[in-house]
Amino acid sequence: MTQIESVFRSLKSELGLRPIYHQLEHRADAHILIAFLAYCLQITLKQRLLFDAPGLPPKAVLEKLAEIKMIDMWIPTGDQRCLILPC
Repeated sequence: MTQIESVFRSLKSELGLRPIYHQLEHRADAHILIAFLAYCLQITLKQRLLFDAPGLPPKAVLEKLAEIKMIDMWIPTGDQRCLILPC
């Protein structure tokens, strides 16, 4: 239990999550499930980085991914219309 709580604290600090207090049991259970899934993804990312990019921490990858923005690309067509592609 101590190790799980330690991982939970570490996960929340690494992902920048704030404490959340739930009033209903099913919401608390859902919160724990989501945090566990995020932890699994983080561990998987860490293991993949060890193989593909040794020395690159998962936090650096998450910071780079956070910089990706979605934009709309407007492409004029030959018949005076415009094609809009979300990127």
